[in-house]
Amino acid sequence: MIDKNLMAKRFSLHAFHYDKYATIQWNMAQKLLSFCPSHLETKSSLLEIGCGTGRLTEKIAQRFPNSSILAIDIAEGMIKVAQQRCHGLPITFRCMDAEKLQTNQKFDLIISNATFQWIEDLPSFFQKLYNLLKPGGVLLFSLFLSGTLSSLRHAYQEVSFLLYGTRKKVQGVTLPTYHDIKQALENTFKEKPFLLTKECLTPFYPDFHSLIHAFSKIGASGQYGEQASAVFLKHLKNFYEEHYHTPHGLPAEYEILYAGIRRLKDEFLA
Repeated sequence: MIDKNLMAKRFSLHAFHYDKYATIQWNMAQKLLSFCPSHLETKSSLLEIGCGTGRLTEKIAQRFPNSSILAIDIAEGMIKVAQQRCHGLPITFRCMDAEKLQTNQKFDLIISNATFQWIEDLPSFFQKLYNLLKPGGVLLFSLFLSGTLSSLRHAYQEVSFLLYGTRKKVQGVTLPTYHDIKQALENTFKEKPFLLTKECLTPFYPDFHSLIHAFSKIGASGQYGEQASAVFLKHLKNFYEEHYHTPHGLPAEYEILYAGIRRLKDEFLA
């Protein structure tokens, strides 16, 4: 189980320099925005889940200037940065856990970038979002799939085996597969997604310290409250640099999914 309080604290702590290191997430956000439906009415209602520092929120407000936007995030520090960035724009910000969202409002578009991998029960969460959509409304999101950081995860398990004789489960959230998402969406919406596209990106880092430093600066490390010992980290560093070094540096794989699905228009509101 994810420690949501710890997660919120970590993201809040790094909110003011998050954008400097979250290059992959920003690239995802821009691509996600390009998939936004163009048919939304002038006075549409939009919900953004996991607004972070508000970079995507700002672009959404500019793209749909006459719409009402509710933007939520679990980290208070992120909300503060987003409010500063979006000052003067017609956006309502709320600091809260998306899985506990309660509202009577219905939305024409629910959008989320690089957030749903933190949701513990995606099938139930998709049902919640389905109920929040108007008939004909669209759910559009991106997230990280199970192939993300595959080399680092493999190295972690091998070092665990070398030191402790068992391949311990890698620290961090358990990422879903493409099949997990496709099946959960189709089971909930009773139709096929209009968008289900994978993308694989592999940035390189000059050394292990740079790689881990980049993760820590976006609040994405130690989500379970476990901290690897100095001995373990030293062995992990040595193993990773020995087995995964390339002429370009050390890889950090990202397997990304962009998904979009529509609630049928001929349904009555729940």
